[in-house]
Amino acid sequence: MGVDATSGPGELGLHLIVARSANGLGRAMYDPLIRRLLEVNTPALLLSCPPSEGPVFHDAKPQKLPVGRAQYITRRGQVQVQTPLLDP
Repeated sequence: MGVDATSGPGELGLHLIVARSANGLGRAMYDPLIRRLLEVNTPALLLSCPPSEGPVFHDAKPQKLPVGRAQYITRRGQVQVQTPLLDP
C-alpha cells in the first residue's frame, strides 16, 4: 500500500492502525506514512509518553498518564479517554 492510498480512506473503507514506541516519537513524525496521516487530519490516540518528546499530533503535548488512559487528538482539540482492558 502506498502513501497515496491515505488521501481518501473513507472512500476505500480503509481503517489503519499505526503503533510505535514513544521513544523517538518526534523523529517518527518525519516518516512518510505518519506525515501523510497528519496532513489529512487523521485522529490519533496517544498513550502515556515522556513529555520530553515535545508536541506531536496537532501540537498536543505528550503526558505521563495512568494505565488505561490516553489522549484522543483531533484537529478540533483533544480529550482524555479511558481505554478498556479485555480478558484474553
